[in-house]
Amino acid sequence: MIQRPQTYDQGTQLFHWASAVLILGMIPLGFLMQHAAGAVKLSLYRAHALTGSVVLLLTVVRIVWVVTHASPEPLPISRLHNTGMKGIHILLYAVLLIMTASGLTMMALSTLPNVLKGVSTTFPDLSKLSARKVHGVGARLYVALLAAHVGGVLRYQFVEGDIFSRMGVTLFRKHVDLEGKLK
Repeated sequence: MIQRPQTYDQGTQLFHWASAVLILGMIPLGFLMQHAAGAVKLSLYRAHALTGSVVLLLTVVRIVWVVTHASPEPLPISRLHNTGMKGIHILLYAVLLIMTASGLTMMALSTLPNVLKGVSTTFPDLSKLSARKVHGVGARLYVALLAAHVGGVLRYQFVEGDIFSRMGVTLFRKHVDLEGKLK
C-alpha cells in the first residue's frame, strides 16, 4: 500500500496560494474596470489582461502538477461531502479555464488589443460579444464557487478538524491533547 503524505507538497501549496492571491485581485479588478473611465480604465484593463494570462499559465501548470503529484489522505468526511468538495474543485478549475478562454476570445474578436497597446483610444463595445456574456456569467459563478470553497474550508477548520495545515497554514493548527481532545 502506498503511503500518502499528511499535507500537500510545497509545489501544490505554492500554486494554490499564488492562484488565490492573483484571482482575489482579479475579481474586484474585473468588476471595477467596467465602470472606470479614461486612463484608469486602460490601466485596469491592462492589469486584468496581464493577470488573466498569468492565471491561465499558472492554472495549466497547476492542473498538470496536481495530476502528477501525490495528494494527502482524504479527509474523514462523508462520501457525499467528499463528492461535493471534489466537484467544487473541478468546477473551480473548469470555470477558470472558461473565463480565460472567454477573455482571450474577447481580445481576439475586438479592437481591445489595440487599446491596450496604445494604438487606439476608443474602447470597443464588448457587450454584444457572446464571449463577454460568458465571461460575465463565469465571473459570478466563480465567485459563488469560491465562496462555497472558502465556506467549506472554514467550516471544516473550526468545526471538524485542521485543514489549513494541509495547505501550509499552521497559524490555526489544532492540537490534540493526551486524551484525544482537540485544543
